Order: sequence, then structure tokens, then C-alpha cells
Amino acid sequence: MLMSRGRGAAPNVIRPMRPVRPIALLAVAVALLGAACGGGTTPPAAVVNGVEITQQAVVDELEAIGANEAYLQGYEEQVAAVVGAEEGTFDSAFVNETLALQVQYQLVLNAVDERGIASDEGCRQAARDQAISRLGPLSPTGDGAAIFEAFDAEYRETLVTREAAVLALQGDLVGRPCVDPDAVEAYYEENREQFEVETACTSHILLASEAEAEDVAGLLEDGADFAETAQARSTDPSAAENGGDLGCLTQADGIVPEFLEAAFTQPVGEVGPPVQTEFGFHLILVSSREVPTFEEIEEQVAQALADEVQAAFGTFFQGEVDAAVIDIDDRYGTWNPTNGSIDRPAIEATGDPTTVPVAPAG
Repeated sequence: MLMSRGRGAAPNVIRPMRPVRPIALLAVAVALLGAACGGGTTPPAAVVNGVEITQQAVVDELEAIGANEAYLQGYEEQVAAVVGAEEGTFDSAFVNETLALQVQYQLVLNAVDERGIASDEGCRQAARDQAISRLGPLSPTGDGAAIFEAFDAEYRETLVTREAAVLALQGDLVGRPCVDPDAVEAYYEENREQFEVETACTSHILLASEAEAEDVAGLLEDGADFAETAQARSTDPSAAENGGDLGCLTQADGIVPEFLEAAFTQPVGEVGPPVQTEFGFHLILVSSREVPTFEEIEEQVAQALADEVQAAFGTFFQGEVDAAVIDIDDRYGTWNPTNGSIDRPAIEATGDPTTVPVAPAG
């Protein structure tokens, strides 16, 4: 649920190993910021479990964003409107999204404080890298660093602090430090049975009858090329394109059992006897059968670790949202715990404002 606007991605896990996976932006509705000027006390924009997010905090973030031309251009070209119809304004859907993100990150910051999790310099550097990677898709050259550096120093610090909190909390949820260069290999060692799966790489020639299969087997014994024979004789439509090559499979793949048994029992490098299945008679050549090394499947292991951490974080965060007491200034709308957004308020008969001024509350 937690997202970083404009980057279209869920938070990365433990350490930034690759570009983060895309996810959909939260839907936010049109609403009016409406600063409480004049007499009386300015109410907070939101209160998250007793922690206030001020109107000024929303305006400060909007002003930091508004000063970054590269961010504005990239976001409006690839995501949605940022600026309003009138000069000096922001689209109010964007304003609502800004506040929704602040609420979400406040929940994370609260959890980090409650758990006593510290973010060391390594964690903050990883967080900075993560913040930059999120901005990359908004740049025509993929250069997130240029957009990041175009923010003022205070807002860059805000982005890093948010990312560091997410990374530290994700690591803590699975009993790992925020930055762990050995995390993927350690996860592999802890779950070797999941990854040490034997694969068999096979090719086949499919024939309609046993007699035809025996005839073709004789040609192969006499030295006929397997791929050329597959292209000439196999009834499998794919044979003409790849010489009967079926790629590599595991015991868990949904292959007919007779073929699967042969793939994992007959000698490697030899054409076995005809194997009958519901599709006909197969002459099978197993080119290799092996258990992959860690180096060969490191990306697969890293993805499995990422999925596990994301699942743990998603479950935890949704629980925090469900249990949280979150009050939103009703001029923005109402908090929607289902998707972590702010639903629009009822529209008055006077109209539906679509932009809000960029000015401090008060």
C-alpha cells in the first residue's frame, strides 16, 4: 500500500538490488485545501495516532515539488496533473495525494520509533539510492539523480528519511538489518530445498505410432541429426522452429507423467526408447540434468526474498492502517483505510474547486 508518488513503485527490500517493481498509484479525489486564515486556530491537516501533520507541512512539500521543474515535467507527462489551472496553484487531487503519502509515511515513522529501530549511515545511503531510483522513470534519460538533486536540501533529507524508515522497518520485520550485503546468499542457505531443484533440459521427436517411432529411432542410431530429424518428422508444430527443443523443466512442471519420468531417469546425451503419452510416441533426448548453482539463480533467490519481505511489510502495514486512529481535515475529505487514500468530500452547490493556492496556512 505504501507508495512513493511519481516513482510508481513499492519500497525496495533490505538493500537496493535492482529497479523496484511497478505498482499502481493510489486513487485520490479532488478536494479543497482551504487554509484557515483569519481568526481561530488553524487545524492540522491530519492527525495520525496523536501525531499532527500541519497544514504548513503540506504546503512546504508542495512548494519543494513546485520548485523542481524536471520533476513537474516528468510527473505531468507520465502520471497526472500537478499544477492547477490558475497560476500559483496545484491540482487538488495532487494535494490530496501529498497528504495521503504523509499519513502513510507517518505510520511507518511511528512504527520505527516504537520498535526502537535505528538507521545508520549505510541505511541512509541505501535510502538515498532508493529515492533516486524511484525518480528515474520521470526522467527521459532515466537519470533520477538529476531530479533528486534539483530538490532543495531540506526536501532531499525528507525523502531519504522516509526511505530509510521503510528499509529499516522492512528489515526488522524479517529479522535482518536495514542494509545486509549478504542477505540474498543467507536467504538461499536458509531455504536451499526451495532452490536446489534439479532441472532436465530436453528435446523430443513426436510420432503418431510406435512403428514410426522405432523407424526414426533407427535413423538416429545410424547417425541422423536429432534436430534435423525433428524438423522433418516430428508432429509437434514447434519442431520446425527449434528442432524439437523443449527447454528445461523441473519435477514440479505440469508435464505428462510418462514424459517427466523419462526426462529425469534416462541417460543424459542418449536418445531413449519411445515413450507413449496421450499425444503420441516421443523420442526424448536429455541434453543436461543438473541442480543450478547459487550464482546461476541469484536473481531468482533475490526476487523470492523481496517477495517475502514485501509480503511481511504489506501485512504489517495494513494492520497498522486498520488499527490507526487517523483524522483528516474535512476540507480534504475522509481517510480511506482500504487503500490508504483520502476520499473527496461532498461537493457544495457552489461548485467543485479543482485547484488550491500554494500559500502557508494561517
